[in-house]
Amino acid sequence: LRVGWLSWLPKFDYNLPCGAAQKTELSGFPSALKGDAIMFAHGFLGSVYDFAHAAEALAADGFVVVAPELPESLTASYIPPEGLSREEIIAAARQHANCPGRWGIFGHSAGAGSALTQRGEYALGRACFAG
Repeated sequence: LRVGWLSWLPKFDYNLPCGAAQKTELSGFPSALKGDAIMFAHGFLGSVYDFAHAAEALAADGFVVVAPELPESLTASYIPPEGLSREEIIAAARQHANCPGRWGIFGHSAGAGSALTQRGEYALGRACFAG
């Protein structure tokens, strides 16, 4: 950078290899077992469509994918009752799905916070995405 006081900014003059890595199976998780499910929690003002591509890929691998519409969604098809929390909706969606296998949860933005703090066992893990 030519302006010295901006030298703390990250540099973008490097190349990242794309498509060079081989896909490897995760140890212990080669594919979904019968009854395995993944929960997706969208971000504030987001929608269940934000990660539809990921949900479709997980479903194609055999997982049941549950993506409840949370109250602050811009595409919400309902007016949420006062006091109904994200956590209650996620818990109810999990119960309604009635999947007896392992569960995982991932979320984007505010949904990442929900993925981290949601009560219950998520043996397949918790993943958080920001940005």
